[in-house]
Amino acid sequence: MYHLVIFDFDGTIFDTYDAIQHSIQLTFQQLLPAHPVPLPRDIRPLVSTGAPPGDTFRSLHPDPTTFDEAAWVTTYRELYALHGQSRTRPYPAARHVLEALHARKVPIAIISNKSVVAVKAALEKADLLRFFPDPLILGHGLAGVLRKPDPSSFTEVLWPNVQALGTVGGRAAGPVLMVGDTLTDIHYARNIGAASCWCRYGQGDPAECSVGNPDGLAFCSGVVRYLTRGTIHLHHALAMDPPSRGLGSSIGKKLRQQGARLAILYAPFEAAQRDQLLEAGYGELSSRDGIRTYECDITTPEAVQSVFRALEEEVRAPSAPSQSSRSSRAFPSILINTAGYVSLSDMEFTPPTETVKHLHTNVLGPMLCAQAFARLYMAAAQEVPSLSSLPPPGRIVNLASQAAHVALHRHGAYCASKAALLGLTRSMASEWGGRGITANSVSPTVAWTALGQKAWGEDTVREAFLKTIPTGKFARPDEVADAVLFLCQDSSGMINGADIRVDGGFTIR
Repeated sequence: MYHLVIFDFDGTIFDTYDAIQHSIQLTFQQLLPAHPVPLPRDIRPLVSTGAPPGDTFRSLHPDPTTFDEAAWVTTYRELYALHGQSRTRPYPAARHVLEALHARKVPIAIISNKSVVAVKAALEKADLLRFFPDPLILGHGLAGVLRKPDPSSFTEVLWPNVQALGTVGGRAAGPVLMVGDTLTDIHYARNIGAASCWCRYGQGDPAECSVGNPDGLAFCSGVVRYLTRGTIHLHHALAMDPPSRGLGSSIGKKLRQQGARLAILYAPFEAAQRDQLLEAGYGELSSRDGIRTYECDITTPEAVQSVFRALEEEVRAPSAPSQSSRSSRAFPSILINTAGYVSLSDMEFTPPTETVKHLHTNVLGPMLCAQAFARLYMAAAQEVPSLSSLPPPGRIVNLASQAAHVALHRHGAYCASKAALLGLTRSMASEWGGRGITANSVSPTVAWTALGQKAWGEDTVREAFLKTIPTGKFARPDEVADAVLFLCQDSSGMINGADIRVDGGFTIR
């Protein structure tokens, strides 16, 4: 997918915070022994900015008028080499990422504000140096390399070195991906015209970095998924939530932004509108690469089995030539159940057929799809020894409702079905958690979708309902989608059998 992938070092490939903090404290002990050493709470905010050591020490020094930057930085680098280097360690997924990129012959570079000597020493210690050609390791002390986010290190040094190695021939400088953990890295990517992937497990401040609008996020070992997998993400868009509107399309678009491929299941009665709905939800045909659609009545076991057999064949088949640069093979790792049905009636007059519809769509459908997904995931995971990397963790997220927690007037069958979905989710979590799949749910209040606006748009109705929500707002579709994505990320592996209420506090009263 990329002609070049550039990595930052501190907080991106290596966890170096402990080494940096320890070396800063040692420097204070040596050069200013009468002054208390800075505390971690004072050091971390400065490190998170990606600022040079001189700026960090200037901010921590008690008397800037007597501060000798050259002496402090020199002492710090010496102490880091002697005492800090042993405290560095690569992140668990670093080797998998580098091996996968190397196997695909994607040039890999490092541009760090740390000294080249320290970077190479850490890489060599972890047996990772072999993945980086020597001319593609740039850092402090190398001629022509200025600190990020100055772009000259790329235009004047790195890209000429890449071309000299013959890895990209005479092609233009792109597409390039910059992977880093601070706002400085995101700005650097922007300055050189590259895509950016922000590693939120690193040292950068989340609030600052999210404002920088990176093109992708990496969550701990999730960087493996973002960079190296062509993962199939299974996503329902059914009767009450077709692919063009509602929560399903919001979640699907968020997954696409993460680089996921989607398999969208749509109800038979939507067949005639499929293309129109997809265009409204996902844009023109040219922008829908990586999206597959399958007509499926999810309440029918035979229909679900048929779709998942087709997905299994796609998983086992090698990638098409057009996809070969993006992935060697797809892997089914995430299932999002957004199916939903609701109709309102007084409890004593609710027809049995309506109760059955609620249970079929809101409980049986997610059950059938989760069973098929779990079997597909576990079968694919058993084939991993023949693949080049570990399987991504399995994730199931079921879309429940605030109605699963409280009684809503004239929603008897709906409340019962969504409460049942919570019980079903907990059972999935219990049985499949030890086999690589976590299962959780998200319970939103009324979401301000097209359907929500139609049902609650009238002024008096809207104002009366908003008074029952402590925050005084309906849920935005992207707020619900963000909760779903949080449960899908690799670092959420210890969240299993939980329910996230995106309800503004509706259910706490």
